Amino acid sequence: MLNARSIQGIFILSLGLFVAIWLGLSIATNQSETIIQFAGPAMLLICTLLGRKIWLLLILYNVHERSAHPRLEQAGTAETQYAEYLRALE
Repeated sequence: MLNARSIQGIFILSLGLFVAIWLGLSIATNQSETIIQFAGPAMLLICTLLGRKIWLLLILYNVHERSAHPRLEQAGTAETQYAEYLRALE
């Protein structure tokens, strides 16, 4: 007997299978376009799931920026950080 929960499970499973097949085929043929097509909706989904806790992304991106440019941790103000960043690019 099929109830709403099992129908929902079948729908999610078939959708996941379709996405897996599509992703596997398209990543082999057109990698950059597939990454863009997958990353955009994934980011929107993450933002939607975070809801009112979206501000956590600011902390995540700040930590990523600090780890990508460790010399910026030594600077104090925004002006000195920008100057250090420009010197690092030279």
